[in-house]
Amino acid sequence: MLSTSGEIVEVLNFRHFARYMSFTLTGKQGKKKQTMNGIEVSVVLHLI
Repeated sequence: MLSTSGEIVEVLNFRHFARYMSFTLTGKQGKKKQTMNGIEVSVVLHLI
């Protein structure tokens, strides 16, 4: 996959599977805990 936009070239885009906890705010003092299963990874080159 090769995606270009101006001076930035995306070389690689994949999902790294790893289990981790994520906390999101639900109000002034509340937090919601979620178990996440992967991280989106993009490798890009900035052309000069």
